[in-house]
Amino acid sequence: MKLVYINGGLGNQMFQYMFFYWLQHQVNDECVLDDLAFFGSRVPHNGYELERIFGIHAPRMSERFDKETWDGMACARDEEGKSVPQIFKDMGLPLAVVRERMVNNLNYDGDVLETRTETEIPIPSRDAYFHGYWLGDGFFRFHERELRELFRFPALSPADREIAELINLSRESTAVHVRRGDMAEFGWSAPAEKFAERIRWMEEHRNPQRYFLFSDDIPWCREHAAELGLNTLDGRLVVVEGHNKENAYIDMQLMSLCVNRISDRSSFSLLAGFLCRKPNACNISSWMMANAEFVPQ
Repeated sequence: MKLVYINGGLGNQMFQYMFFYWLQHQVNDECVLDDLAFFGSRVPHNGYELERIFGIHAPRMSERFDKETWDGMACARDEEGKSVPQIFKDMGLPLAVVRERMVNNLNYDGDVLETRTETEIPIPSRDAYFHGYWLGDGFFRFHERELRELFRFPALSPADREIAELINLSRESTAVHVRRGDMAEFGWSAPAEKFAERIRWMEEHRNPQRYFLFSDDIPWCREHAAELGLNTLDGRLVVVEGHNKENAYIDMQLMSLCVNRISDRSSFSLLAGFLCRKPNACNISSWMMANAEFVPQ
């Protein structure tokens, strides 16, 4: 059996599922998602979302244990900080553990194999546990056609269809995604000035007819509009609001319809870029840029 760690919000879950899907096609063994993160006292964001949003039913560990045992594992994680491989090791069921490079939040006192490159993954022949976030397009590109079919969003509401139509009618439609929340709390958000810099580049190279602002903190964006460069857009900015909690995925859905995206260091908006079907799409973020010649200052 091969166990794959999954946690976090929708962006993390989708990247980890893409790795899981790739792994299923590499091994002649059962692959199961470790979904313990979505139980206990510290459930992240909106909980497990792949099935609710996309109808994906992947094998999950929570389906393999009785409630008492599973609750005990969640308690060991919450109160003692134990990871699933540590819990199994303590039970006398050691797993081979493979960890993505530079990912250091695995609380485990056994031996760990590390990945060598983004897609060069050691795959033990025995039971193994894979811990990582896999935030890149490597695993997506291996099975792009199949994953696009799996990641089909639900139908939009009438109000959101109007926004989608406006996006589709706008020449070089450009999403601006300002991620705050936990990213800002941890100090991972890009400075507001970086968005202004990227808007200037987009104006020079793409000249969008309209920009569409997406954020989990629209009031902050309005307060810092000058620093973000939003006040230079002369009535071409559409603020997209109202997608919170279990409906937050609609922002990703609408962003994927835009031709271009300017975003923070966010798996959420990276995935919008991966799922975009527009020709000559351009994605700029605070940490990478695709299909454009842009050199940050």
